Amino acid sequence: MTAEIALSLISKTIEIQKKYPETAKKIDNLQARLLETLEEIRRELEGFNEREREIFTVSIINFIHEKTDETLLD
Repeated sequence: MTAEIALSLISKTIEIQKKYPETAKKIDNLQARLLETLEEIRRELEGFNEREREIFTVSIINFIHEKTDETLLD
């Protein structure tokens, strides 16, 4: 059942990307920039000790989750 839902979602996503190719490309580029930013944050945290890195990482994840909800879902 879960695999069917996942395949359906992937299929629907591909369909939407084909319908809006320019927007899909822009979103792909923005997601790549987001990933680059996350990698940069990870590199900045390398100097922290393990516990500090863990605390800061949770804080960052919470921030990203909150801002994603506020920006995309509201």
